[in-house]
Amino acid sequence: MNESGAAAGEVHRALQDVRRRVELFEQSSSPSVVLSDEATEALNVLLALVSEGGATLEVLRAAGRLCWQRYLVLPRGRDQRSLELAAQLLQPVHQEHPEAVPAELRTLYERGRAEVAAVERHERALDLIEEFQTTGAQDVLHRALDLLRSIAAAVVIPDHRANCLSNLAYGLRMLYDFTGEPATLHEALYATRSALACATDDPGIRANIMNNMANALIGLHEVESEPGHLTEAIELLRTAVDLVEPGHPERVLAFGALASALRSVVDATGSASALTETLACRRAAIQAYDELAGSPLDHGVDVAPLWANLGGDLVHHYSRSHDVSLLRESLDVMRRAIEVSRPGDPYLPMRYNNLAGALSGMFDETGDTTHLDHLVEARRAALLHTAEGHPDHPLYLSQLGSALLDCYWHGTSATHVGEAGTLIRRAILANTQPSRHPSLLSNLCTLLTIEYETRGSLDRLAEAVQAGRESVRTTPRHDPRYVAHVANLANALARFAEVSGQAVFAEAIEVSRELLSLAPRAGAVRGHHEANVAMLLALSHVRDGGAETLAQALAAARRAVRHTPDGHAALAMRKDILSWVLRLRYQSSKDRAVLLECISYARQALMLTAEHQPPFGPRLSNLAGVMLGLFTETGDDTALALAVELSRRAVRAVPSTEAYRCNALLQLGSALESLAADEAPPHLLNEAAEAYAECADSTAGSARQRVRAARSGALVLMKLGRSEQAAHAVETLVMLLPQALGRHLDRAEREYLLADMPGLAMTVGGIMVAAGRPERAVELLEQTRGILFAEAVDGEKGVTALRAEDPELADRCEALLAEFVELDRAASSTQSPVH
Repeated sequence: MNESGAAAGEVHRALQDVRRRVELFEQSSSPSVVLSDEATEALNVLLALVSEGGATLEVLRAAGRLCWQRYLVLPRGRDQRSLELAAQLLQPVHQEHPEAVPAELRTLYERGRAEVAAVERHERALDLIEEFQTTGAQDVLHRALDLLRSIAAAVVIPDHRANCLSNLAYGLRMLYDFTGEPATLHEALYATRSALACATDDPGIRANIMNNMANALIGLHEVESEPGHLTEAIELLRTAVDLVEPGHPERVLAFGALASALRSVVDATGSASALTETLACRRAAIQAYDELAGSPLDHGVDVAPLWANLGGDLVHHYSRSHDVSLLRESLDVMRRAIEVSRPGDPYLPMRYNNLAGALSGMFDETGDTTHLDHLVEARRAALLHTAEGHPDHPLYLSQLGSALLDCYWHGTSATHVGEAGTLIRRAILANTQPSRHPSLLSNLCTLLTIEYETRGSLDRLAEAVQAGRESVRTTPRHDPRYVAHVANLANALARFAEVSGQAVFAEAIEVSRELLSLAPRAGAVRGHHEANVAMLLALSHVRDGGAETLAQALAAARRAVRHTPDGHAALAMRKDILSWVLRLRYQSSKDRAVLLECISYARQALMLTAEHQPPFGPRLSNLAGVMLGLFTETGDDTALALAVELSRRAVRAVPSTEAYRCNALLQLGSALESLAADEAPPHLLNEAAEAYAECADSTAGSARQRVRAARSGALVLMKLGRSEQAAHAVETLVMLLPQALGRHLDRAEREYLLADMPGLAMTVGGIMVAAGRPERAVELLEQTRGILFAEAVDGEKGVTALRAEDPELADRCEALLAEFVELDRAASSTQSPVH
């Protein structure tokens, strides 16, 4: 047989197969009959003949009817090409045998080319919607909606018009998500009601319309809080599920939409049964998809959203129950959603972002820092897959910055702060979504708090508190983000309270206790909030000396450790806080058992901290301090020698640019003085003098720390007979004193600091006299007394009196003083733990 004969035979077999399938479908309505690979292969043989111009009416009729049947069963978005082919192939057939053409197409031909063009424009509108999902460009979505409106007015084929109206509602629901305009939802609801009215009895088409109508009703419920909207949506979706048989793609979509409606019930009422049913519907949607496996229909349904939505609801269930197994399952589910996402899927960044959220929760629960590494990877992937200029781009910038800050907080890396700062500030400048502003401010609050810790800049800390307060103020209490925003504010307030008055302490404690009331009853998350309360109460005790406050701090610190499981990354920090609170308890009780417990926890905290982690140096210094306390209590020279060695290591471990180095230097100087107390070997006192001098000259340290260092250094230098250098240290002390007692501190803090400097004026005068400079001694003595007296009586009277004479000059003076104080005032407490 020659090639032409073989080709003719192939066409004949294909024609017979297509005819058989058309008749079989008319009897069974089975999608697999017209969508199988064999059906597609036979159709392609006939289409090739048509393209060559050799098709008879019989070929056109068979191929056209098969394309029409494929159009009837394919899901939305996948059916338009089949409709176009059917319309083209059957038009010549209609001219000879109108009765052989479906009624809808006969109407189409009678209307003429206008409706054929409308069919082609429908597919263009769907392409524009897909483009919008990728780019977020609202002008593209508006063009798609305008096209769909005009097409709906032009077509008369009932199911085609119904599809067009349903897709219009689908696009309008997307537009509402970006604009928040309720009128958009009302238009979507009207479009779907019109679609349902004109649709035929085809179950797939009607189920699709019901899905889109339910989405519009759910949106209206969120806006208008009308329970009837949600009830109608759920009834529609239950009908849609029952309407389509297993194996139909619309059954998958109906289960998914029903789950979303039930999730709205959960959000509105907190119903546990609705949440259970939500998860059941999510799983049923995936099972319904699996029923499509192996049939041509599975290519028309995107399974990735099914997995992604199940993962999101598992996380929500975890947030209510704190069942870690749900969170662990969500990680597997979300990774599956990413794995099955199609190339270029516009929702892929969101899926990476949701995975990052679940990883953050797993880290909070387990303390496993590998979750932090994966968290950063997921945030970077979300940003990588989002074009600059997309509305979500600022959000992903900020969240990556926040993830990098998490790495800093938990000691896995100290090198990410600069990158995080760039990302978070870029996000705030680029954001155009008001609803996201509170989260961006909260991340900025965290960034500024860390920049304060690493740079000692008080203006950064004040800005952090301001950003945190605004973030909490603009976040509704029922918003899932509220707890995180309150936590970031509490963290900033805890540090701000150290350098401010009791009013800030009261606010910080109140915010932290609110956070504790929102936390789960047990677990590492509660331990985190208990630790914050403990630290704030302990700092408040340092100010007011209240025994009850210290007792509450100690109880909270013990609970923080108890709620934190072994192996958790935050356990070292919480044991460090407990050690510090026990140290305060020992100072007031002199109970040796308390001191020994304090040493035990300080050692445990240090053993749990790797040398490369930022808190390692401060924890060395903390342990040195408690060992020094043990020496004072027992006279144990071994404890003293260990305190000196630990202090030296702490100084080496903390960079010179960090504020905590001054704490370590003061600790080292004190330990060396104690070690040199009996025989006073010069090399130990020289080392102590050098430590004090470095601290006094450090711009990273606080003015209060530098005053203490200058005073202690001067006294050590006098012991060494170096009176000229001692005099220089005294000059530095007097210069720093106004900064340490800044008039912008409140009255309670000034009194607290004055009480911390007894005999300071006499120290200044005595050293200057010993240095052979009696005239300068008198000058500095009076200057020091004047500063202390002015602060003790009224630090504000000077500017007040000046304002009465010259208000403008008073404003300039006040601004200058504020700038001066903020440049040099305390960057951190000398004793509180770093974390």
